[in-house]
Amino acid sequence: MVITDRATAGGAEITAAALEDGKRAQVVGERSYGDASLRKTIQMDDGGAVILSVAKYYSPLGKAIQDGGVTPTVQLAENDNSPELDQDGNPIPGSAPKETEDNLLKQSIELVTGKTTVAQLTNQTGGLISGDEQHPIIQKSPQEP
Repeated sequence: MVITDRATAGGAEITAAALEDGKRAQVVGERSYGDASLRKTIQMDDGGAVILSVAKYYSPLGKAIQDGGVTPTVQLAENDNSPELDQDGNPIPGSAPKETEDNLLKQSIELVTGKTTVAQLTNQTGGLISGDEQHPIIQKSPQEP
């Protein structure tokens, strides 16, 4: 199982896309950032520089990761762990995050240990399962003899 959120970028996105497309892992969480590209720095005569994306990374099924990130098999919302803000939008010193529990990690552990199912998580969080077919990891539950 691979957990992604909106900050997952670069090599982590490439790995998540490869594992998901190859049906080697289930991706759970939020759509990733979409930052998997190869960049080149071009030095300018005046001492400045320009950084250009010169190539894109693609998933094994041919989807450009930079165009839309990696969409999880099971979409779950991450907690809002930001601290309280004052009227100017600055963090209030000493204020605790709104949520202290990692929702994505907790629900992923529940999936792996069998305490919950994708259907239960989808009904609880309103998340969507991408694609019409069931992921192979879910199909490997113990069979009745």
